Parts: sequence; structure tokens; C-alpha cells
Amino acid sequence: MSPVKVNDTGFTEIYRPKDKDPTVDFVLVHGLQGHPYRTWATEGPVPEPDSKVPGKTRKRHLSRFIPQSLRPKSKRTSMPTHSSEEGQGDSTESQFFWPEQLLPAQCPEARILVWGYDTRIVRYGKAVNKNHLYSYGKDFLYDLCRHRTTLSRPIIFLAHSLGGIIVKEALAISSESQDDPSTLNVVESTAAVVFMGTPHRGSEDWAATGEKGRKIASALLMDSTSSVLDSLGLENADLERCHDKFTRLWEKYKFRVKTFQEGRPLYGVKIGPLNKKVVPNPSSLIGNLKERAETLDADHREMCRFKGLDDNNYQKVGPELKIIYDAVQPKPDSQHNWDPPDLQASLSFSEMELWQQTIDKPVDGTCQWIVQSSEFQSWLQGQDGPEQPGLLWIKGKPGSGKSTLMKETLRLVKQHPNLNPQVASFFFSPSGANLLERTSLERTPLERMPLGLFRSLIYQLLPGFHEQCLDLTETYQHRSLQQREVKWDLVELQEVFQRMFSKARSSRTVILIDGVDECEVTAARDLVRFFRRVTVVAHTSGAELRICFSSRNSFTVTNPLNPAKPLCREIVVEDNNSPDITLYTTQTLKLGNPNENSSEIAAWTSLEKAVVEKASGVFLWVVLVINLLQNDWDDGRDIRYLWYRLTQVPSRLEQLYVKLMGTVKPSEVETLVHTMQWVLLSARPLELAEWHHVMAFIANPSLSSLKEWEGSKDYTQSDEQIAKRIKKICLGLVEIKDRQSPAPIEGPISVLSSLRAGAGSFESGKYVHVIHESVREFFLNGRGFALLDPAIQNPRGDGNLYILGTCISYGFLEEMDIFRVKAR
Repeated sequence: MSPVKVNDTGFTEIYRPKDKDPTVDFVLVHGLQGHPYRTWATEGPVPEPDSKVPGKTRKRHLSRFIPQSLRPKSKRTSMPTHSSEEGQGDSTESQFFWPEQLLPAQCPEARILVWGYDTRIVRYGKAVNKNHLYSYGKDFLYDLCRHRTTLSRPIIFLAHSLGGIIVKEALAISSESQDDPSTLNVVESTAAVVFMGTPHRGSEDWAATGEKGRKIASALLMDSTSSVLDSLGLENADLERCHDKFTRLWEKYKFRVKTFQEGRPLYGVKIGPLNKKVVPNPSSLIGNLKERAETLDADHREMCRFKGLDDNNYQKVGPELKIIYDAVQPKPDSQHNWDPPDLQASLSFSEMELWQQTIDKPVDGTCQWIVQSSEFQSWLQGQDGPEQPGLLWIKGKPGSGKSTLMKETLRLVKQHPNLNPQVASFFFSPSGANLLERTSLERTPLERMPLGLFRSLIYQLLPGFHEQCLDLTETYQHRSLQQREVKWDLVELQEVFQRMFSKARSSRTVILIDGVDECEVTAARDLVRFFRRVTVVAHTSGAELRICFSSRNSFTVTNPLNPAKPLCREIVVEDNNSPDITLYTTQTLKLGNPNENSSEIAAWTSLEKAVVEKASGVFLWVVLVINLLQNDWDDGRDIRYLWYRLTQVPSRLEQLYVKLMGTVKPSEVETLVHTMQWVLLSARPLELAEWHHVMAFIANPSLSSLKEWEGSKDYTQSDEQIAKRIKKICLGLVEIKDRQSPAPIEGPISVLSSLRAGAGSFESGKYVHVIHESVREFFLNGRGFALLDPAIQNPRGDGNLYILGTCISYGFLEEMDIFRVKAR
């Protein structure tokens, strides 16, 4: 293969397949002070890191920022290049340019491009480029657009060091170009981004080192710039903004991301007080388990240079690039006939089961009444008439336990010994429940939309409905050849769903949908009417279809055929759950533990019955009242006072919340207000590890360091203690839940435990959440905060300002020096 002359700036095409169009573009971008050839090419044997030359370290450390023509003469052979502005000559046989000599053999149908740009911070006799990161990102993006004549071709970016920031900037600008299809197509066509030593959070020591060299060069009357160094030294918000935008694009467009980190410090260069890596581990990580970060046994410069196929580092990088390359190759026509995994993947979304997973299991022995009720059995066995076939509506008051009941019903139906049905389910997420980090500007998430419902149901049912979904398969095949991410429309999915049950089927299908009224009201009513039409079609055609949905009892839908008759069979939860509430009350209200011969046993039994009667079927009311009675008992009150307390408790939930606000001691009001602001208004539910720091600032808003907090009376060490404290402060209105939670990024735990990854990186953890969505409604749309502090007239605005102020204060903790902006 004849060497290709590589331009210093702009794009150079390194390889293109002969006699055919490329199927993918590889785009390589170098880093700070790099070059589109020299960055990727080896320059001969690499010295061992322990073979130091005494007295040379500092001189070489600064000399790399001085033009070659002014450096002292050295016996060391200068590195040859393909092309250079300073005219150092052509390539020699001693160099190995792997993008040209290795990559085409592994990815023969790819087009391989390198892009060069000038980031030299000093120059002699010529002006330096004063661009900032944003300008470099724009230049790169628009230059790439000019070199892309085939918009449908996927792109794989491979970026070293600062090049990764430029790629992220380019993708962010591309995503905002809604009125320019060719520019928007860059982010839409991105198949993968491979980062190699990219300083996502800057490299403060390295920027400081470069700044020293720049100042020396300026003293020698050379032109210099600090634009890029400022960003790398965290002296502005560029990196934070760029990083936040990229994580959201990653989630939206679902391209692959792979991270390689440097394993060695830079030989011969001292960075900071110790010989450290140019880009520290916390900075070279995005902070998401999906990036599958690996370390290469090389320093920052050598990590992107390989000597051949047997190079140990290339044996990590090469196969990763091949995997990505193979994944984006167009499939032969024979493979497009039926590919359920791909079709199902286009329907799925990460939040499909998110809310269902947060719903607690019922108390042992409860919720069994549902499968024993005659209405449920008649519905399940298909004993409905033609006017109300196959549709069951479970209604209930807020807090009556509908979601818990639906989750247990799902389990019981799946385990039914005689039915063996095909089962699908969907649990609408309440409108205020942000279980993943989102901003208020983002669109309504799929787990709250009818589109999300049908994507989930068809995803679950697809394996058993191949024949009925042939049209859907053809649509997928057609779109997958034109779009990197296939998009679906609500109407077309509803048509597919109805066709599934338009012919007779011997097997039974059972579908359970919880919280249908969490949709916008009109959409929710349209959904219910649609399900009624589908069940009628299924009954007429002989398809065994059963659909059960739940809602609050305030939600109504009129029967279009006969307004005087119910739309379908109905089960009202509070009319049937008295045995469950009795069982729960008996198991939890064992405060006095009276013996059988105790004279007070009758009083305890009577108290339990009174709690059940006053609950009127609202399970949540029982939970809160029992918590209130337990607190009184722990305060030394006896059963007579508990009786008195029960008579004073309102029977309606909202009135109960008001009553609870009146029990707060004046000294605890501010703590409760700020705790509930964090619970209700944080972008996602906070983990217990994060709550340690939140409670520290609630107790001491003027905290100057975490060490100060660790030595204070308000310090909490264990998650168990912080959980008890939060539940006590919040009067039982919050609970601690288990779920998958963001994984911590590498670094000192005292500094980084609150700096978590974005959506998509999860491991087991506990978080704090309101016990019921009616609590959120009471505080944010009702009188909750105003009852505690009349000055709070705008709960969301006041709460967000408080959280913002706390976050700013947190940024000025002494321990945050490695992250925050330093004053010049």
C-alpha cells in the first residue's frame, strides 16, 4: 500500500475500498498539540519509563512548547512525518501508521479519514490559532459535512485526548441543527465514539504545565494562546456543558461508546508534584458502566500508537473497532426476512419496566381476594357477553393499593395452573415520578405515553404473533435500511395491535395495564375506548383476549353504546380490601404486646378494628396512621392516648396530611421543608450516599468543608442511620426503596459520592421517594409547604432556588478544588 500524504489540517482520506461504496466512515481526530499523522504513527522503540536521564526532565518538560527551530540541537533523531508545516520530511520505513497499515485489513469496506487542526499554544514568527473548543467543534462538523456525500453511511469516531471533546462539541451542534438535515445527519448517523485518554473533566495539572510553557514562549516574543488550556484547566464551564449534552445525546441516539484510559504517566514529564497521568482516571471516564472502560499499558502519547497486530494494546483496540464495524454492516437480504431481536429492540426502551420495579411486594397473605372474586373469575374465564367482552376495570381511591394489587395480580395470572396464557403488562409512571435524571424541558417520557404502552405490549407479545406482525416486519425492514434508529408512530402500532386479535386463536392472551389515568385525560379515555373496540373485535373473531386496566375511581369513561350501562366489568378496590387492611393492621400494630390474659387485650383488638373501619379502604391512610400511633407509643404514651389520637385523625388523606403538618415542632420546620424540597424537586431520586451530604447542608448551610461536617454533631456515617433520620423528619411521608442506581465514578469517596453518572449506568442501591404520589400533589400543588412556611407561595420556584444555592455552595467546598473553577 503506497503511503498517503497526510495534510496538517482538514480531512485526509487514508483508505477507501476499491470498486464499491464504503459501508461506514472511520473518522480519527487527534488531541492537543497533535497531528493527523504523528499522533497515530509510531516513531521507533519507546524508552522504558524507569530509564530516566538525570537533569533532563524539566528541560524536556518545557521544550515541547518551543518551536523546533529554536530548540537546542540534540543527538536524538527527530520524528519524521508525512507532511509538516515546518518541513520535516516524508515518512520513513521506521514508522508504522496503523490507520493505513492495520485498520483496512480488519475493516475492508470502511472509508478511513483523519482530521487535523492547529492547537499549538505557541508559534514563532506566525500567529497561533485562537479558537475555543466550540469553534473547533464547528469547524470539524462543517468540514465533515462537506466530505459526506452519502448521508446514510454510519460514522465511527476515534478520538485521542482533546479530540474527544471536539467530537462531543460537534455532535452537540449537529443535534441542534433541526433546520439543516445534512448537519443533523451527523449525530443521527453516529454509530460509535471511541475515546482514548479524553479529559472529559479536564486535566488541571496538564493545563498548568502548558500554561507555564506558553508564558515562557510569550516572553520570547512568540505568539501564544490560552484558549484551549483554560478549558482543560477547568477555568470555564465548557467541559461541563459539553459532557452533560453528550450523555443526553448518547441516551437519545443510542450509539456505542468505548473508553480507553492511559495506564502510565508521561515519561520524562512531571505533572504537578508527582509523576502522574496526563488525564487522571476520574477525568478520562464518562462515568457510565456502558462505556466499558479499559486501560492501555501506555502513557498519554503512546496509547494511540501501535506497532502491529501483535501489539498488546492493539489487541484491545483492534477487536473493539472490528466489533463496532461488524455491527453496522448492512445485512444481506436473506437476513431481513425475519429478525425478531432487531425488531423487538426497535420497540423496546429502557424505562419500560421502571415504575413496575419500584412497586413494593404486598404484605404476605394480602391481595389474594382479587383472583377469588366472581367478577375476576368471570372475566378471566371469558364468561362475558358480547356487549362487555374481555374488559375489566379495577378502580380505587388514591392510596388504596391499586398498583400493588395489579403487580400481584400479574404474578398470580402468570402462575395460574390451568391457563398458561401469554401475558403482557405495562405500568404507567405517575406524572411527578422522575426515576431517571431529566430536565423539565425534556419531552414527556415514553413510560407516561400511549406510544410507550403499545411499544411495550407489542414487544412482549411479538414472539407469539409472528404471522399477524408480517406488515410490521416489512415496515421495520424498510425503515432499518433508511434510518439508523427506527421510529414508530402511535396509530400504526395501534393498528398492529388490533390486527393481532382479528383472527381466531386457541391460546389466551392476558394484558394488565396499571394507572391508565396517568396519561393526559383525553388520551386516557381514548385508550380505554380503543381497548373496548379491540376486545369486541377479538370476541367476534374468536381470539381469547383479556384486558384489565386500573385507575382512580374519579376517572370516568361513558359507554358509547349505552350511557346508562357500565363500560365493562368493574372491581372497586376499597370495597374488597378490608381483609388485607385488617391483616396488615394486626401484624404491625403490636405495640403493647398484651398477653392473652391481659385486661387490655380487648382494648388493643378494638383499636385495630377502629383503624380498619376509619381507613375506608385506603391502605396508605392505615400506613401513615399506624406510623403516627407507633411514634406516640415510643414517646411513652399508653393505649388510652392512642385511642384519643385516632379520634383526632381525619379520615381523608389530604386532611390527614394537613393534620401531620400541625404536629411538626417549630425547631424542625425548616429541616422538613428543605428535606421535602430535595425529595420532590431533585432531577432524580437521590441515593442514601448522596443524602448524607444533603442533610449536612440542611443542618449547616455555611459548611466550608466535608471535614468540618465529619467532625460535627450532625455527621451520619451509616446509610441505616440516615434512612431512619429522613423517615422521622418527613413524618413517614417518604420511604426508602431499592432499585438500580447510578454507579460511582472512580475517586475519593468523600469527594465523589455525590458526583454520579448519567442515565444508563446502574447497580444495586437505595433511594428516597415519596410514599405516594398524593404526597407530591399535596406539597407541590396543594397547601403543604405553605402550612409549614407561609412565605413559600411558589413551591417549585422557591424549592429549585434553594437546591441551586446548595449546589453552588457545594461547589465551593475545599474538597472540590480539583473540580471547581479557580480564580485567576
